[in-house]
Amino acid sequence: MLDLKFIVENPEVVKRACKLKHEPDFVDEIVEQNKLRKELVA
Repeated sequence: MLDLKFIVENPEVVKRACKLKHEPDFVDEIVEQNKLRKELVA
């Protein structure tokens, strides 16, 4: 499991790793949901 901070700070690295492992790429969705969460909390 990856840390949310790592995913947000390194989306391209995570996308590349997902592609190499033939895993679904949810990076953009995770980053967007995190952005929305931060807006709601603030």
